[in-house]
Amino acid sequence: MNNTGVSQYLVEQNHRYSFSLRQCNKAISCLLTNLASAKSSHGSHMLATLVTCVLFVSFAFLQGDTQTAGRHLRYGAKLCREWQFGHSKIEPFGGSALTAVFSHLELNWSSVIEPDLTIVQPEDSVIHCLAIGSPAWCRPIHSLEEACNLLVGLGWLVCENNPQKPNKAAANKIFEKHQDAILRKLQSWKTELDYSLGHGVVLSTASRDTLAILELWSEVIYIRVATDSRSGEGETKFDYFRSNFQRAVHIATALLATHAGQISTPIFSVGMGIIPPLFLCTFRCRDWHIRRKALLLLRKYRRQEGIWTSHGTALVLERLVDIESEGLTPTDVVPEYMRINAMHFNVLPDDDLYTQLWYRRSQCRSLNESYTGCNIWETEILRSR
Repeated sequence: MNNTGVSQYLVEQNHRYSFSLRQCNKAISCLLTNLASAKSSHGSHMLATLVTCVLFVSFAFLQGDTQTAGRHLRYGAKLCREWQFGHSKIEPFGGSALTAVFSHLELNWSSVIEPDLTIVQPEDSVIHCLAIGSPAWCRPIHSLEEACNLLVGLGWLVCENNPQKPNKAAANKIFEKHQDAILRKLQSWKTELDYSLGHGVVLSTASRDTLAILELWSEVIYIRVATDSRSGEGETKFDYFRSNFQRAVHIATALLATHAGQISTPIFSVGMGIIPPLFLCTFRCRDWHIRRKALLLLRKYRRQEGIWTSHGTALVLERLVDIESEGLTPTDVVPEYMRINAMHFNVLPDDDLYTQLWYRRSQCRSLNESYTGCNIWETEILRSR
C-alpha cells in the first residue's frame, strides 16, 4: 500500500468515527438532561457526568479510536477542572479520585506519539495545574498519593517536551529552569524509598505494586529529564544511562511476573502503566540484551494500557530495532548515523492487522562516522503476525 492509498483510506474512515462520536455526545447530553430533572445536588450531576466521560474515553481507547478518545478527554478534563477549581461549594465526595483519574488519562494521552491528535489546552487541563500550577517537585512527599502526584506531573511534562508536539514550549521552559531541582527531587525520593523498604516497612500487596510502578516511572523520567537538554549530543546521550534502563526493565519484569499466574485474559487499564516505560527502554537504549529483554516482556504479557497495546508496541519496536541493527552483531555499538531519533505510529482504522510506522534517522554526526541521514521521514506499513 503506497502513501497515497493510505491517506485516502484514512480519510474514508473518518465518517465511521464521526458517527460514533455523535452517538457518545448524544448519550452525554441525555445523561445531563436526566440528571437535571432528578432530585439531587449539582455535585452529583457533575460527578455522574465525569464518570461517564471516563467510561467513553476508556471505550474509545479499547477500540483504538484516538480521535474520539481525545475529544471526550478534552471535554471531560475541562469539566473536571471547572468542578474542582472553579467552585468553592462543591461536594467533596469523589473529587480527589476523579482528579487522579483524569490526571492519569491525560498522562496516558500525552505519551502517545501520533501527529494531529486532539490537544487538551492548558486552561482545560487537570494535570497541567498539578504539574505547573503547584509544582510537585517543590512539595514534600509523605504518602503514596503525594509520590504519585510528583511522578504523574513529571511524566506528563517529559511527554509534552517532545519536538514533534507544537505545544511543547511550556514544558521546555520548565526543564530549562528547574532541571537540577527536578533531578534532585527524583534522586532524594528514590533514596528515601530504598531506606524505608530496607528498614522493614510493612506494605500491602497493592501498595507494594503501586510503589514498584512509581519506581519504574521514576527511572525513565530521570533519563528523560537528564537528556532533554542535551540535544546536541544526538542519540548517544542515552548510552550513559544504561544502568537506569536496566533497572527499569528489571522492575517491569518483577511486576509482570508477580501477577502472571493470576491472569488468564488481557489486562486493560488507564493508570500509570508498564508499556510506555518499556517502549522508552527499547527505543532509546541500544544495549542489545536490555532491548531484547524489554521486547520479550511486551510479547509475553498481553496488556492494553489506555491507547497502548503490548502486541502493537512490540510490533513497531521490533521493526525499529531491525532497522537500526542491520548488518550489526550483538556486540557492536549502533553508530549514531544508524540510530532513529524520532518516530510515531498508528493502527490503520478498522483493520488492526496493519500499523503505519513513520521514523526519522539521527541528524547528528559522530566523529569518524560518515553521516548519510537527513531531515526526511520514512514510512512503512507493518502487518501483525
